[in-house]
Amino acid sequence: MKKKIFCFLALGALLATGCGEKTQTPNSNTPGQDTPAKPDYTKLFNLNSPEDPVCMVNEKVKEYTDAIYAQRDAAGASASSEDKIVDPLYSNKVQVAASKGDYDENVPVELSFTVDDSIKNETFTVEYWVEGKEDDVKKVVPNDGKVSLQNLYRSTRYEWHVVASSGKESKIETFETGDYVRFLNVGSIPNFRDNGGWTTVDGKRVKQGLVYRGFELNDHKLKNGHAQNVMGDDDPGKDVFVKDLGIRAEIDLRSEDEADKITKCAMNKEGVTESDPEFVSYERIKVGSYATGLKENKAQYKTIFEDYLANADQKPVYYHCYGGADRTGTIGFMLGAILGMSYTDLIIDYEATTFSNNLKEHDKDSDQYTHFPAMLEEIKSWSFYSESKPLSEIMETYLTQSCGVASEKIQKIKDIMLEDID
Repeated sequence: MKKKIFCFLALGALLATGCGEKTQTPNSNTPGQDTPAKPDYTKLFNLNSPEDPVCMVNEKVKEYTDAIYAQRDAAGASASSEDKIVDPLYSNKVQVAASKGDYDENVPVELSFTVDDSIKNETFTVEYWVEGKEDDVKKVVPNDGKVSLQNLYRSTRYEWHVVASSGKESKIETFETGDYVRFLNVGSIPNFRDNGGWTTVDGKRVKQGLVYRGFELNDHKLKNGHAQNVMGDDDPGKDVFVKDLGIRAEIDLRSEDEADKITKCAMNKEGVTESDPEFVSYERIKVGSYATGLKENKAQYKTIFEDYLANADQKPVYYHCYGGADRTGTIGFMLGAILGMSYTDLIIDYEATTFSNNLKEHDKDSDQYTHFPAMLEEIKSWSFYSESKPLSEIMETYLTQSCGVASEKIQKIKDIMLEDID
């Protein structure tokens, strides 16, 4: 009997001390315990990443851009003087950008890698993203260990790695892109480029991927009085325009004679309706160019800046005329000016059109040359123009006082299109 009592007491004590507790076993979640080392597969991969910033423009574009910056530097121009109309920088020596040629291209960034024999029979995917934006990963299937990445942002650091079909991953490498005008390869559309990427005189950057400019999307040659849609559903430019760039609005600056009967964006595939998330809206807003445009198209500019550019973060926009030079160039100059782009960069952006294979250079002795300087003279004739005022302030005054653009809309454009440089 005593033995039974003792056993019950011993069992009670054991239960009392252990009640509600679980026996601890070593695992990865236990504090103080070593986590089992994850196998390091990175040594199975050898990544080749460019060491220097990759120049994504044709050599002709680079030569021209470097030349005009060299002229600016030789003149000792400061940031404050750059926010002015500086006529000497628009000299014939540097403003003639290029002879007629096929130079308006986006030169791709080339990446390559090799793998260990132990995984050579696996399939691979290259993943890349803007540094710090891992939630926006893009994937591409390599060809024999090589990939060509097109239409990347300018002046941007990217990260990339390789993932095998088994889940094994390489280490992460980086590369940078050069700081030149961002031309884009969009199917057969020439002179297609981003309004963003420029550094402003006060040290900010114009955001990329919001506003694009360029050539018409329909054939300019008329047949039976109507412009022809020359882009079939299989045109590769449609996926770039709609899926990769995410453009959701087209502003057509052409006249009725150029684009009669066009009522929808040529990038919309057959059967796409307004309820489709990839639908691209279309609006024709006929305008003139340069001095004529500034005098006669104030109501049109109000619509463009208030209804489209002030909403580009929700609805990225592509605006164009026929060649993307004069009418498009006027709006590009106005937008760049209010954002605080330097005069030199405004000239470079304007002249970038001359690298397209469909246009001649804006030579001093050609008819095309006369229009741009006339716009500068028109700006100087405004009552609120003063050499002591920055160009950004002058253009903003024109848009608000002459065109009736609401001040809050101008501010919204700045808020969505300007960012700090890391």
